[in-house]
Amino acid sequence: MAHEYSIRFEDGRWYSAHRQAISAYLDTLPHLVRRGTPEEVWLKDRTVNNPWDYDVRLFLKPEFIAVEVSVTTSSFRQDVAQLVNWLRSQTRIELVDDDRIPFEF
Repeated sequence: MAHEYSIRFEDGRWYSAHRQAISAYLDTLPHLVRRGTPEEVWLKDRTVNNPWDYDVRLFLKPEFIAVEVSVTTSSFRQDVAQLVNWLRSQTRIELVDDDRIPFEF
């Protein structure tokens, strides 16, 4: 069963203005395995044996970043945490679960 989270931006205009920079940053994540589409990134910890092609998928939605976690590995604990910290160094965001409850690493 997948866990769903989202990265919500206090200032939606900041997100809109920086989506390309965020997309480029996603390409630097250590566990990147491929892009499904320009708005979809797959992450996988290759040291963990599981049948999925990805552990985590990130989707650049028009108003937020969706985070789908199929398997909780370092691709979530490290890469998504790295992304969240990078974003927080630039703007106010919140990582929330699908019930909009804040999540902290």
